[in-house]
Amino acid sequence: MTMWTCIPCKRFWHYPLKRCAYCGKDLAEESAKTLTVIGVTEVLVPSVEHPDVPYFVLLLEDEKGFRHLRKSMDPQKVGDVLDVKPATNAFARIGIIGTGAMASGIAMSCLKAGMPVIVKSRKQETLNRFQENIALKLKKNLSEEAVNETLTRLELTTDYAKLKNCDIVIENVIEKLDAKQDVFEALEKHCGPNTILATNTSSLLVSSLAPLVKKPERVIGLHFFNPVEKMRLAEVIAGENTSMETVRKTREIAEAMGKTAVQVKDAPGFIVNRVLFPFLNEAVLLLENETANAEDIDAAVKMGLNHPMGPLALIDLIGVDVFVEIMDNLKEETKEQKFEVASLARKMVKEGKLGRKTRQGFYAY
Repeated sequence: MTMWTCIPCKRFWHYPLKRCAYCGKDLAEESAKTLTVIGVTEVLVPSVEHPDVPYFVLLLEDEKGFRHLRKSMDPQKVGDVLDVKPATNAFARIGIIGTGAMASGIAMSCLKAGMPVIVKSRKQETLNRFQENIALKLKKNLSEEAVNETLTRLELTTDYAKLKNCDIVIENVIEKLDAKQDVFEALEKHCGPNTILATNTSSLLVSSLAPLVKKPERVIGLHFFNPVEKMRLAEVIAGENTSMETVRKTREIAEAMGKTAVQVKDAPGFIVNRVLFPFLNEAVLLLENETANAEDIDAAVKMGLNHPMGPLALIDLIGVDVFVEIMDNLKEETKEQKFEVASLARKMVKEGKLGRKTRQGFYAY
């Protein structure tokens, strides 16, 4: 077994990569190692590079007696043995539908993991802006040479047929069933029979899209969280007909992107949004009823519940219109009154106050 290691970064990959995706240095090809944990330090203070805590710094010893430092989001204990094995999805080719914030975050995560990515949009101008934004993000941490090499793995297209040879295509269009159904109908026509068709839906049932394809066992939900590059979680949602092989491959791809994949049954809102959105809605109701102002509501939640962001600021990040759409979808699917969206949120949508993307929401930007 072989791995490609970056000595300065202390990172390694299990598939061929010419240069480190982080520092741009040449990688060394070496034999795979069995690493034994001989020391663990838990880090509780966030930083720019590691906003999510706790994380763990592991002191590892290989079979030759050499010691290595590795960072991990998973707790380990002294004496644990970590086997370095090649990734089975090493050359996964990722297709992405859409050019919004979620699509951009997914593309960045895939590119940093060494995966080839092809992004499909309706307009070439949108794709050009997408590539410019990706390049700007890469330049923050990489040399010009490394940026250029990374961009060689990014392909842009307005043609669904170019997605034919993808291992997985991840849809990221607006949270409306008819829009997503249009995408899946097009994917059925143009993608290969073994391509996994994934929806990054926040609240719609995966099973509502499966009937649109001849092989519904390859349809799955793969739900990322915003901002994708920082959020470690990915929900893997199996529909009624999704095969276990599709679930396995999708989990592997998500984990290769650096995410922790949790498997969920096909249910409205899955896990996180089923819990989160009524909570966000309560914050809007507090503001609507003048219980407190936006700043104090957010400050109370941040300090009282130790959340990194207040609920109203989070809705601005998500988009007030997206928040309303998801609440409406949850109410439609569950028929539960607790998903009745606050009237203030509907009013803001009508006024065009959609959050950060319009520079005006619960806050001005």
